[in-house]
Amino acid sequence: MSAKFARTLLTALSVSALILAGCGDDDEDTSPTGNGGGGGTGGAINSGNVALVQGALTNVFTKALAQGPGTHNGAKSGTVKITLSTGKPAQVGLTSVKYSVVFTNYSDDGLLYIDGPLTISGNPATQSFKYVGDLTLSGTYAAKVGIDLTIEGGKPSGTITIDGQKFPVSG
Repeated sequence: MSAKFARTLLTALSVSALILAGCGDDDEDTSPTGNGGGGGTGGAINSGNVALVQGALTNVFTKALAQGPGTHNGAKSGTVKITLSTGKPAQVGLTSVKYSVVFTNYSDDGLLYIDGPLTISGNPATQSFKYVGDLTLSGTYAAKVGIDLTIEGGKPSGTITIDGQKFPVSG
């Protein structure tokens, strides 16, 4: 993976994680560990903990993707499998890429665990990317997170769904 593409991809994923940060509800729990306190089912993502969750996800995405294709162990648990495919030169002019990222009980801190697939496809030359995924967060925080985002020129559009509630995203 080229350094420029990696930076672009990591920036886009950070944008995705920042968007997630704006999607928490406004309940009154402001404890740093949410309602779950580190148990298996975890607490809801809310206004008191969303910055912590966003930071953890950004760190996970950044670290996992920086390792490139292959199967990599989480620091505390599980694996992330990253597969890269490119289009045929005649079809796409060597500009189309697709990453398949599958998290399996993945955790770098032993507090937040991630399961599920995330697909990233796009064109690094035009900095246009599509993100589609269904992730399950567990541990200290628990949520089902659906991602259906397009990022073009650094501007996101699409939706993020948290526990069945859809949040439109526009940049």
